[in-house]
Amino acid sequence: MRIFKEITDWPEVEYDVKNHTYAVNDAGKCVGYCKSGTTEWIFFSKPRFFDRSRRKFIQLKSGNLVNRFEQTYIGY
Repeated sequence: MRIFKEITDWPEVEYDVKNHTYAVNDAGKCVGYCKSGTTEWIFFSKPRFFDRSRRKFIQLKSGNLVNRFEQTYIGY
């Protein structure tokens, strides 16, 4: 399981686009996400396709969001 924080800059849009943090399983499917500005994880009932094209991410190795995910992780 890997945790990716989106860092995409969205200058071409006229509205505020939030960059969230995503939990991705070893098969590359998104199993849940944490909305920007919160620490609560939202999990999907089934892993979903995760498209990283035209977006930028950093992989989180430690920190509050990773720790919170590890405490909440349900076994995807």
